[in-house]
Amino acid sequence: MINRAKTEVGEDENCKFLVGDARNFQLNEKFDVIITQRCLINILDYNKQKEALINIHKHLKSGGLFLMFEGAAEGKKNLNKIRNKFGLENIP
Repeated sequence: MINRAKTEVGEDENCKFLVGDARNFQLNEKFDVIITQRCLINILDYNKQKEALINIHKHLKSGGLFLMFEGAAEGKKNLNKIRNKFGLENIP
């Protein structure tokens, strides 16, 4: 997705695309907008989800915008059905 975004939109001093661990990335800059996709849904521990949100907030400029795209509960139910067929535990 990052490669496609770079190709479709391009990067410059006003637009950057980064990949990192939302819980602990450390950058020396703040952003007007931060967008995550399927970030929290892939961090299964509630406290680690909070760490990610706190860290993201630290990297937003005052008045900045955080857009978070996550999965739906129905999608998780379907995923757990498939996991069960393979003897894997449900994702809580």
